[in-house]
Amino acid sequence: MKDVPGYFLLVMLFVFLVNTSIAQCIPMGPDECPDPENNGQVCPDTMPDGYLNMAYSEEATILVPEEYLPGVFVHHLTLTSIDNLPTGLSWESNAANNEFFAGNYYCFVLSGTPTEADVFYLKIVVDVYIDLDGQAVYFGSVADSTSLAMII
Repeated sequence: MKDVPGYFLLVMLFVFLVNTSIAQCIPMGPDECPDPENNGQVCPDTMPDGYLNMAYSEEATILVPEEYLPGVFVHHLTLTSIDNLPTGLSWESNAANNEFFAGNYYCFVLSGTPTEADVFYLKIVVDVYIDLDGQAVYFGSVADSTSLAMII
């Protein structure tokens, strides 16, 4: 029983690490991030400007569409990467395992200290899982490199 305090501290450290691995952001809703075409959405289109060698932390929202193709329903998307970020920035989502379920709003945070200046057209890469009789089935990977940009 002498190890109980040490065990307790180890468990508390684990709980803290697990709970801090999910971004603390609040996704926009339908008023701030509407989806008039019902095909999913990323908001905003352009991230706020950042400055070279200065801390940056900004949020973006993703609305997962209900359908991938007409009659092909989305179960969930898994955000696998956000590429073409400025050197010094990284991303973190608010979803466990970066899984975004159909019809829901999620967010991610871009943060760090950029060490290069330019215009960056971010490339959001997701794995698409469709709903096949209530089961999630991998459908393919999709990269969106046109909808989100940032200037450093």
